[in-house]
Amino acid sequence: MADKTDTKGGGIGSWWSRWRQRQGSPVRLNLTDPPAPSLSPREAPPASPVQPAPNVALDTPKPYIRFQNPNGAPLFLTHPVKFLPGRYQQNVIQPGSHDPLGNPGIWANDMEAKGFADWIDDPDAGLFSRKLYVVEDALGAKGRIGGALYAVGAVLQIGRNVVIYQLDNLDTGGYIVYGFPRDLVDAVGAMARYLGRVGEKKEQLSTAALGSMADRILERFPTNDAALFNKGVALISEQRFAKAHEYFEQALSRNSNDQLTILYDAAALAGMRQHHSAMAQFAKADSISEEWVRKNIGMVGILPKHLSVSVSELMRADPGNQRYAELWSKYFPSIEIGK
Repeated sequence: MADKTDTKGGGIGSWWSRWRQRQGSPVRLNLTDPPAPSLSPREAPPASPVQPAPNVALDTPKPYIRFQNPNGAPLFLTHPVKFLPGRYQQNVIQPGSHDPLGNPGIWANDMEAKGFADWIDDPDAGLFSRKLYVVEDALGAKGRIGGALYAVGAVLQIGRNVVIYQLDNLDTGGYIVYGFPRDLVDAVGAMARYLGRVGEKKEQLSTAALGSMADRILERFPTNDAALFNKGVALISEQRFAKAHEYFEQALSRNSNDQLTILYDAAALAGMRQHHSAMAQFAKADSISEEWVRKNIGMVGILPKHLSVSVSELMRADPGNQRYAELWSKYFPSIEIGK
């Protein structure tokens, strides 16, 4: 069940703008990367016709491949693709797409794909025996299809949702080419795309899923500030304020003036009942840019609930000091302190 952390206040919209960058049913790949019919080659001369490697039967309909892990990992599908040689103008595929011989072009869904074949993962050198953080981590993974031994041999194309891998037949020297779900092999991109879908209201935010994605990134990239921030957001939703504060502190050590992280840290500190520190963080965000705080404070939906307690406690301890009340009323004029 998705958590009820507000998607506006969960930092999602702002995080996505700052990125400038189940076990269950199989994932049916939606290859949005191939060119639409409207795409047209540039005027540059096309590449030489693709030359198939030995033992590749290009005219035989190829199956989807079901990846099965004997240890019980989720099942997913990969899709056969076809190569379109030439130089294309499009924005969903990273530059450098090519065939196994280096000819430039793009890979698109093989619409004649039929049936299914199973990838049986090698227990020692298989895809599921390694952790996958970046697309290159899958290279060299071995498994069997129809009894033949294959290895992930090269990255031929990186698209918005799909990575095209060459699968080398180690028995014959031939190869086949398939599209893999990019989220499987791209930890950083998986979180970015997830938050994009949430921001576009195509998916409901699950802070448990967000925290898991952040953990995956931090295993490989422990100083990734976006992962540190979103791990903190996930922990705040669980009211684990002290732990959330630790992640926000790490993120702020890399970018001390990130106002969104500062505001979330203020909420975490207030939840920890460190009221002076909470208000100091709130005041810091205000001092950096009052205009920014006014415009974006609504994204931190948990802030008023926790920060109002801090203001109330500090005013009770020092009734003559009105600076906390004034700072509060600047941004929350319609919310009574302590409510």
